[in-house]
Amino acid sequence: MESFDSIVVGGGLAGALLAFSLEQKGHKVVLYSFQQEGESTRVSSGLVNPVTGMRFVKTWNIEVLLDELVSFYRNIESILGIEILFETDIVVRLETAAEENAWLSRSGEDDYKQWISSEDVSEEFKHVMIDSLSHGMVRNAWRVDIQGLMNAVNHYLEAKGIIRNEKFNYTELLAHNTGWLYQKSTYGEHIVFCEGFRINENPFFNWLPVYPLKGEHITVTINEFAIKDVILGHYTLIPWKNGSYWLGANYQVNDIQMGVTSAEKQLQEEFLQQTLTKPFRTMHHDYGIRPASRDRRPMVGEHPSWKQMYVMNGFGTKGTSLTPYCVSQLINSIIDHSTISTDIDIKRFVKKGYYKNN
Repeated sequence: MESFDSIVVGGGLAGALLAFSLEQKGHKVVLYSFQQEGESTRVSSGLVNPVTGMRFVKTWNIEVLLDELVSFYRNIESILGIEILFETDIVVRLETAAEENAWLSRSGEDDYKQWISSEDVSEEFKHVMIDSLSHGMVRNAWRVDIQGLMNAVNHYLEAKGIIRNEKFNYTELLAHNTGWLYQKSTYGEHIVFCEGFRINENPFFNWLPVYPLKGEHITVTINEFAIKDVILGHYTLIPWKNGSYWLGANYQVNDIQMGVTSAEKQLQEEFLQQTLTKPFRTMHHDYGIRPASRDRRPMVGEHPSWKQMYVMNGFGTKGTSLTPYCVSQLINSIIDHSTISTDIDIKRFVKKGYYKNN
């Protein structure tokens, strides 16, 4: 029997970075990673926008999240010798008087002065964008090259013999001693499930209120267009690889239909036609299904009945910003027995009656 400190199930962004971080802490860890259709990590834009929504409010806990994520991703860059974290500005298209008024009101608040500005965009932008009513600028935003990050982390984990490319079978997991025995041959003192929207298939955590949030995006090339900042309107246009641009994404609640739709592609292309003065060409169309939380907070913590069994899920559209913070919270709980923040602890759903211990 092979023994580990931790078994991690799920090889998306959360699971891979948890396994990597545990290994860096000296834990002997094994990661069960089985790629399946619909995983959102592989198509993620990696954008971290500190101000979101129609009312332009600060993202939950953004000051703490940014401190954590910059340190976290910079540390990975240093360890693996890669560059994946980039600071960016976001040009916000204000299309209506209501949006403009909301922006102007918010920009006058002291709590928002480091994040948003009402200064006019450069002539460079005016040359390539069809006029909107006005524009705003979000400062101190970030983008992570998720594909580059995952390639490097997976290569590291594979070289260490940590990854097992196989689907996890829940029926072969048994409580054993103070931990968990899988397939009668793999023992883990702790087990953590990081399965994204497929948590609904997990018999231990399918009571958590996670719902699938499907999103589609297209990748385009744009003639005579070299803007380096992000453009935000109904969709988000992000500078991508090899001179291309990532455009997306929409939100389809409780949609687990695999594959893309021609209707959504048309909507995104129409947005570009109404936003840019330059012609473009669609190169790729893809999709992912995000795991969203009913209360828009991540879900982290220990199972209410089974000790040493944990979950990390419910990141929705904010996996890039939430993962470092949640990984830190969970590792501190596992190793140092620290208390997980009540805002993200799954105990809140136990108190609300979601968990029925039959």
